[in-house]
Amino acid sequence: MDGIQFNEPEYGQPRAAPAGTPSRIIALVLLSGVVKTERQAEYLLLCTAVIAIIVAVWLQIGGGKPKTPETLLPPDVRAGSVVAP
Repeated sequence: MDGIQFNEPEYGQPRAAPAGTPSRIIALVLLSGVVKTERQAEYLLLCTAVIAIIVAVWLQIGGGKPKTPETLLPPDVRAGSVVAP
């Protein structure tokens, strides 16, 4: 087992962005022209995340009244006025 060698490249530690550099997403929002400052971009992304979480929870809970088979049928079928052929 001592004679086994692996010829894998060695990678260095990834470099961190210098302090004060906005993240790529914030830089993209800034460059799009939607907001003027980095703080506005952070608030925009925070609000987007909060809205996405609220929508996801609402959809998970049920998104309104439950869909029973009776409510999925058209009204004329529910009333029994449609006769099967």
